[in-house]
Amino acid sequence: MNSKLPHTDQFRFLDKAAIITADDRLDSDAIIFHVASIQQQTYAVFQALQSDRSIGSSNFQAKKVE
Repeated sequence: MNSKLPHTDQFRFLDKAAIITADDRLDSDAIIFHVASIQQQTYAVFQALQSDRSIGSSNFQAKKVE
């Protein structure tokens, strides 16, 4: 089964967008940075969800943001 479409001149202006070069690859440094950023954000959200929202010994409760 051939899943490629035949090349036509109708959308010739898109030819440059379809070219993959060596500069288009993902850098491992960028991947490591994004994984670390996502982990930090996830931890901050988890920590906020687990925190005690009461203030002092009173019955006042800080509002939960949903």
